[in-house]
Amino acid sequence: MEYLPPALEALVEHFAKLPGIGRKTAQRLAFYVLSLPQEEADAFAAAIHDAKEKVRTCRICQNISDGELCPVCADEKRDRSVICVVEDAKAVMSLEKVRNYNGVYHVLHGVISPMNGVGPDDIRIRELLARIRTALRHVQLMEGEQAQRQKIYVLDNGKSLLLALSQDLSQNRPVEAREHVRRFHELFFSLSPDKAAIESNINRALLMADKSALTYYKVLMEKGFFNRLIAGNISQIVKVDSIKCDFERYPYEVTTYARQRIMRESNITERSLVTTCRLVNSVRSDNNPQGFMLENLNIIENKDLTTYDR
Repeated sequence: MEYLPPALEALVEHFAKLPGIGRKTAQRLAFYVLSLPQEEADAFAAAIHDAKEKVRTCRICQNISDGELCPVCADEKRDRSVICVVEDAKAVMSLEKVRNYNGVYHVLHGVISPMNGVGPDDIRIRELLARIRTALRHVQLMEGEQAQRQKIYVLDNGKSLLLALSQDLSQNRPVEAREHVRRFHELFFSLSPDKAAIESNINRALLMADKSALTYYKVLMEKGFFNRLIAGNISQIVKVDSIKCDFERYPYEVTTYARQRIMRESNITERSLVTTCRLVNSVRSDNNPQGFMLENLNIIENKDLTTYDR
């Protein structure tokens, strides 16, 4: 039977909470700390305390810093027209080692992962959008009516840079808004009796919406909806009839009218589908080309209209 003094056990448990550290490794680290001279152990504990107390985020780029501004944002020689958007501070360190990038950064402190419940509100996207809006307003003031575009470099897993251009939000936004809503409904409500296909479509849809869509997905999972669909070899297709958007107020209020066709081996059922939601501006990406985020999804009607034999 394994026995450790309570103080040592507590130290082992704290080491075991670190990423990639199992219990055996945690025990080795704990015994190593015990073997340190008192001065080194005190210095180790003080370093942890100081890092936690003094390290903060830069008020501009959200990078780690021990002051109000990080060294990059404080450097007046940096090109502030180019923003490199990265997942975490480690990516900034990697790029700075290369020494051939002279722009500034924005650290998101995470990535969007709908399946893990991480949405845009859980990382520093709002701060990024605020920076871009401020920069665009500054450019418009400086350049008058000339069309300007802010360059944004996105770091992909610390390996590659993707160039995106922020576009004038006033152009084609109503069209883009309806396309965003239509595409979300097609991905979220059109399902085939294949687990991989369902997860792929749902995951893509969740990248276009906030946690309200994830909540609906989890409820359906808990009720066994997807398992029954696969077991019964049932396909479900949605067709959006019309989308009503109120662009007079922001966030934009949206009502969507659609029809679902549920196809079984013996019959087909037609259902009405009416949803409401709000649209807010977001960051454009390959998974979100329209640059919107769907919020507060609410299904207000979903009922059978007719059923007929195949």
